[in-house]
Amino acid sequence: LGLATPAALVVGLGKASQRGILIRTGAALEALAQTKVMVFDKTGTLTIGKPQITDVYSPNFSSEEALTLAASLEHSSEHPLALAFIEAAQSKGLALDRPDRFETVPGQGIRASLRQKFTLLGNRTFLQSMSVSIPKTFQERLEVWETEGKTSVVLAVDFHVVAAFAVRDELRAESYALIQWLRAEKFQIRLLTGDRKSTAEAIGRNLGLDPSEIYAEVLPSAKEEKISELQNLFGPVTMVGDGVNDAPAMARASCSVSLLGGTDVALEAAQVTLMRGHLSGIRDAVLLSQATLRTIRQNLLASFFYNALGIPIAAGALMPHFGIQLSPVLAGAAMALSSLSVLVNSLRLRRFHQWNQNELKSF
Repeated sequence: LGLATPAALVVGLGKASQRGILIRTGAALEALAQTKVMVFDKTGTLTIGKPQITDVYSPNFSSEEALTLAASLEHSSEHPLALAFIEAAQSKGLALDRPDRFETVPGQGIRASLRQKFTLLGNRTFLQSMSVSIPKTFQERLEVWETEGKTSVVLAVDFHVVAAFAVRDELRAESYALIQWLRAEKFQIRLLTGDRKSTAEAIGRNLGLDPSEIYAEVLPSAKEEKISELQNLFGPVTMVGDGVNDAPAMARASCSVSLLGGTDVALEAAQVTLMRGHLSGIRDAVLLSQATLRTIRQNLLASFFYNALGIPIAAGALMPHFGIQLSPVLAGAAMALSSLSVLVNSLRLRRFHQWNQNELKSF
């Protein structure tokens, strides 16, 4: 009985590490095995995490000037989209300025003093909350981009909109296959993102998600509340994310998963880390956790049955009827055999089948 659980856990966690899956605790492994709800962040999780600027709209500014202002603001930001602006500016050899004052509003945008002007960069909701009116021509352009699955970013100087940018982050090749496998395994799937609804739904269509499975325009503080709501409805919930904005939700979830390459905060909050940076690790982690929990139950059942049978015999229950008495030598051998049977059953986890990444891509 003492070996039933730790033996299976040691083998299961060891096998997971061989597959590039670091599971911090046995409790995390159990929670992953029992969950039937998988919640995904979008940027850097279902997407490759390398956003690129695809369109620039600046009727009264040159695209280079608009890009210089935006990249100067993003240079101090840790948001995944910041990399797109910085790389675009560097590729054009643009010289960036440093803002005099800088403040990040999580999940919304940036406000700063740049070149002695009050400058805003963020989504439409953020600029509207700062009393910035977005002209109709800009709104029409933003709506077109968002229906194409692009993230729109708006730049305003002294409360006047001067430019808009479209940013696209391509889906990982294995994202669709993973979503379909989870659906086949009867998982509830949710996409949790701060993007506008039209952008999120365009991404969701490419993944085969229903609009009811998509939570869009969710601020970082509200992501944690969504996880709590799902836990109340369905029980254990697993959150998969990689950004600073995901950390509170990951901490609230029953089990949290992060890919290597995510932010330090997300990796710290994650109970499961996929060292190979490939979403196929989620399927391996789920199957291995389920196999480990199944092995623990088998070990416990075998131990209870063995003891329920062995203890009465050792106490002489067969002596009055059959004249059989268990000698100390046989009793000791039987005890060793019971421990050996638990270990052998646990070691079967070493034969856990690897899910080939090529199979995932063509699933």
